[in-house]
Amino acid sequence: MNLQQFFLSYPTDALISLLKRASDRGVEITTTKVAKFLYLADLRSVELYGESFSGFTWTWDNHGPWDSTIYRSAETLEAQGIVKTTEASYGRFNGKRFELVSMTQETVDHRFASIIDVLLDDYGNCTASALRDLTYNTPPMLEAQRCGARGVKLDLHGGGPVPQASSVKARLRALRDRLPAQRDEGDLSAMLDEHDEWSDTRRRANGEIL
Repeated sequence: MNLQQFFLSYPTDALISLLKRASDRGVEITTTKVAKFLYLADLRSVELYGESFSGFTWTWDNHGPWDSTIYRSAETLEAQGIVKTTEASYGRFNGKRFELVSMTQETVDHRFASIIDVLLDDYGNCTASALRDLTYNTPPMLEAQRCGARGVKLDLHGGGPVPQASSVKARLRALRDRLPAQRDEGDLSAMLDEHDEWSDTRRRANGEIL
């Protein structure tokens, strides 16, 4: 499949698509459900097409996959009169309920929209806690839990959690600062030979750092 056939999407587009389809089915969408449905849709999109699609970046937060952009996207749509958010209480937890109040043209790819359709048909009647438990048993979340990598970006392509670039750079700077001052050696031919000789060692060392 040619991945260029996928149209680019922003988080607001994915949110609109989810809310429209949920409204058609009478499914109430809360903060937790937004995150879980769109995470599952992205995961399924990666399985089918090799790319996530919603525009969100998923990390392991307190209640499973999460991206704070969800709130900003909802605020943007609310300011445009497209979405209405209301405070909602669910037992011991407080959250928000999302409702599509003004129809707007959908811009998400039809394949991603179809994935959302299937998820809502299969899990639309599930509680937020049941959806949370479902996401905790997906491969990216299982790997994140195994590594204890809370707050780290989830790799939907099946690898381990992706380290934050800032923490990697900080470790590299600390390593650099511990090195003695370097001086110009003049003829660099021997240095190039040494560079090639140590290539495998550098690769293994960089793997440990990352």
